[in-house]
Amino acid sequence: MRVERVEIVSTFRQRTSVILEKGPAFSALATKLRGQIVNVSVPSKAPPELARLVIRIERGVFQVGLNRFQFVVQPPTHIERNYQESIAFAANLARNSLADLYQDGLPEFQWTGVVTALNFPASHPEVVSHLDAVRPVFGRLTKLDWPLNDLANFSLQVGRESNGFYRNYTVAGYSMKEMKVTVPAGQRSVKVDLAAADVTESGIGVLLDVNSRPAKRPLPPLQDLERVVAEHQAAFGTLVGDLNLTGIL
Repeated sequence: MRVERVEIVSTFRQRTSVILEKGPAFSALATKLRGQIVNVSVPSKAPPELARLVIRIERGVFQVGLNRFQFVVQPPTHIERNYQESIAFAANLARNSLADLYQDGLPEFQWTGVVTALNFPASHPEVVSHLDAVRPVFGRLTKLDWPLNDLANFSLQVGRESNGFYRNYTVAGYSMKEMKVTVPAGQRSVKVDLAAADVTESGIGVLLDVNSRPAKRPLPPLQDLERVVAEHQAAFGTLVGDLNLTGIL
């Protein structure tokens, strides 16, 4: 198993002035994280979730919308195969940043979400595509009486409410390809044929999303972050059994 990325979302009541009000805090955060601020030009009627400001950092980005702060983090390679270390890496980054952004009680915090993209590479040499990898999942999780070789596409998205949290799961096959691209001297672009690239890895990808949106009385943002991280860890611990994929993942 490999953690491809961790996303931590801290939502607040929509506040159109958040970029201006928190400008000094964003500048300080960019310095603290050794990041670079990028102002994003978006239409005035764009959804509030869409980023208006981005801070690029070494292992990901911090995005600011009109109703959320969001970290998208890629764990360092030396910990990416360790879920606990990967989630701790992202949570610590968010923890230290959100403490400053919510310092004066504004914006008005609502709920927290933690999402991990998990890849489970296939261990059998005969699995050479995302369809090869996902066929056993299709056979296990559906009652459709289709020949497995006829399968052209499959993904499953399902959610449940548990312990006062939402747990959402997305399961699909994936393939990774590798190719070398050389741009001839004097040219600015080159045509790439992805179909001709060699598949280097295939497997099953699981997106695990846990959030505290059902909470009737929100906790303070940092306290809520800790409880959602703990719930995500619990969900990861029972992931294979919860999805009825024992022996496949």
